[in-house]
This record gives sequence, structure tokens and C-alpha cells, in this order.
Amino acid sequence: MNKVIVIGHSPNPNKTAETSPTLGKLRKWMTNAGVFEYDFVNLVDEFVPNLTLKKVTLNPNSLKKYKRRITLGNLADTYLTRSNIKHFKAPHPSGLNRQFNDKTFEPKVMNNIKEYLNENRNR
Repeated sequence: MNKVIVIGHSPNPNKTAETSPTLGKLRKWMTNAGVFEYDFVNLVDEFVPNLTLKKVTLNPNSLKKYKRRITLGNLADTYLTRSNIKHFKAPHPSGLNRQFNDKTFEPKVMNNIKEYLNENRNR
């Protein structure tokens, strides 16, 4: 079992884990934090562009076994918050996220993730 899980929105039907720029950015963030193994799950198993909380199929209890949880974007954050599961909210790493137009934004995100994953590491 990995100690870290990342929770995304829904899979992109046109990309694989190897060809997705979004997942490539996530790998970069995790590598920067010194995490080379982590689990990944989406709120749903199929592509749902207009996903709502009512349509989420992810069982929140499946996330409780992890020491660290990172959500990508607002919907995953809201889902875990409403399920009372502690986590770190990261911005969605999509190229469509305009926050990344600011070249200082991604280094801050990577630093925040690194700090979150390394806090209380020896506990």
C-alpha cells in the first residue's frame, strides 16, 4: 500500500497515463516532493465533463487508509471536505488552468505539495 493517494476528477478519454500532459505535470510535482510511488484515483471511472457531487462513485472510506491525500481541483476538494477526510487541495494541473499562465505559480504549488507530504514525516 502506498502512503499517498491523489484524487482527480475523471479520466480523459483521449489520453493515457503516459500521454496525458495533466498526469505528466502531476508526476513532476510528486517527483519534486521525493514521492515516486503513489496511488491515483478519480471521483468516477468514466469521463464525465459536467460531474456533480451526486454522480461521484468513489467510496470515501477507501481513502482513509492513506497517510496523505491530495485532491486535484475544486470538486475533489469539496468531496473530501464534505466526507470529513483531511487532505491537501492542489490546483488542477490541466493546461487549461489559467493560474499556470503565471510562471511563479507552479513552483509555489510544488513547494506547498512538498511541504505537505514531508510534514511530520517520521510520525
